[in-house]
Amino acid sequence: SFRLSDILRVRGRGLFGYRHVLPQSGHERLLGGDRGGENGADDTRMRFSFVSLERDSSGGGDHLVVGEFGPESGGRRLGRIPVGADSRRVEVIDVHEPGIPRMQGAAVVDGTWFVTASHGSRPGDLWVGSGGTWVRHPAVLPPGPEDLTASHDGRRLWSLCEYPRKRWVFAIDAERWRDETPS
Repeated sequence: SFRLSDILRVRGRGLFGYRHVLPQSGHERLLGGDRGGENGADDTRMRFSFVSLERDSSGGGDHLVVGEFGPESGGRRLGRIPVGADSRRVEVIDVHEPGIPRMQGAAVVDGTWFVTASHGSRPGDLWVGSGGTWVRHPAVLPPGPEDLTASHDGRRLWSLCEYPRKRWVFAIDAERWRDETPS
């Protein structure tokens, strides 16, 4: 974990050209998020490629939404981590393997998952799903879509692009894409 109040200015030319550093202040041991056999046999721990915050308006508690980038041949996993529960125990729950290649970001709004997927210099895809059913909306995002987060009211999804000379921050209407997802 990191505390933004710990940002330090580096003297001189800086470390690798950076003028500021943010030292790590702690870490948590991850539980869950295993893939494979019974009792953790042959498991592969989740490797976090992206994270967002799911705000729960129903009082069930907020969650971190996490996921793994995977190559063209197959996607990786998505999961949720309860926030503010027992601080000594960090567990990935609600793990999904949607088979979405090149996942770059995910957000959950009222039980609906939204996932960005990249295609290099070509426009990106938005995947929408819940309960194991996923709908691909091809080429509806700018090239190189990355992390995804929802506005406080859940009506807008914010993302950014990583593709060179096309680095934008943008928002899309979450309701439009949720309404096009079959139940």
